[in-house]
Amino acid sequence: MLVIPKTHRETILDIEESEVEAVYALAKRVAAAAEMAYGAIGANIYQNNGLKASQHEPHFHVHVVPKYEDSETEKLFLQRDYEVISIEEQRRIADDLRAAFA
Repeated sequence: MLVIPKTHRETILDIEESEVEAVYALAKRVAAAAEMAYGAIGANIYQNNGLKASQHEPHFHVHVVPKYEDSETEKLFLQRDYEVISIEEQRRIADDLRAAFA
């Protein structure tokens, strides 16, 4: 999952302190929602800056990757390792997470 501020900022070097705080506060809530909705037992929460650091989109964003009992502990999320799910499935997951926020 991604947490993305509405205001465009290219990297963490361009974002306001208050925006960083808000993004990471929401990342915390998203990780907790994944635990409640899907039984995750942990999460990787990370952010890349610049092409050499694997930032493929020039807009600041934070990755929230839920981890489960059978997750590899040393493996970070690489999008190419997973098949893209349908928009309908993405919406269902979003609905589940929204319900867990309540």
